[in-house]
Amino acid sequence: MTKLEHCAFSTGHLAHPIADVGGELSLSIYAAPPHLRTAIALSAMQEGLWIHVDIMRDPQGRDRGVDMATLKELTVSRQHRVDVHLIGDGAAAAFDEVCELGCTRITVALEGCTDILSTAATARRSGAQFWMAIAPPTAVEDFLPMVPVVDGVLLMLLAPGTQDPADLSLLSKAQALSHLLPVGVDGSVGAANVNACLEAGARYIVSGRGLLQPNQRFLKTLTPLQSKGKP
Repeated sequence: MTKLEHCAFSTGHLAHPIADVGGELSLSIYAAPPHLRTAIALSAMQEGLWIHVDIMRDPQGRDRGVDMATLKELTVSRQHRVDVHLIGDGAAAAFDEVCELGCTRITVALEGCTDILSTAATARRSGAQFWMAIAPPTAVEDFLPMVPVVDGVLLMLLAPGTQDPADLSLLSKAQALSHLLPVGVDGSVGAANVNACLEAGARYIVSGRGLLQPNQRFLKTLTPLQSKGKP
């Protein structure tokens, strides 16, 4: 029995099929109530899950996703697997700060990365894997030149920050890329579609609402943790 099967979030509906193919499950804490994100993430980390952190900032630099103070709390020990996804131009400006925190993986958007070689080198010098995310409208052909440069690709199955259903037609990208490099999927992934994602070749599964919504009783047992600092 794997560690995922003992998870406090009762993740069996996702963990069992993922474990069967040697994949990995990541909890997107953007889907959690802001005041509980650190507590939820630390509980999930103890059960062996990755933690996926969406950093989103508007042009004025205001956090619209997970704030930097929460990310700092999650990376202070450098003992857990934290995947930071920088979304939008405002978040891209936080790249250097994120690199200093000792994240396991840094994911940037193909569509907003102007100097891929320098960005990849900086991420790897920090000790992080370097992944690239592909937005729903972006074609596989536009990503193929990046394959030798990145460590993996995260396929967005919906526009970041929205709550639409996953567009499963986009899994054709996973089928095209999974034999070239590790593939992850993000965006309304849950029990109803995780098998389709795995069958398409995805092995890194990011889920937020798909993990948290079925487990409201557990969430009510958590209390906010005292913030350890501000960004």
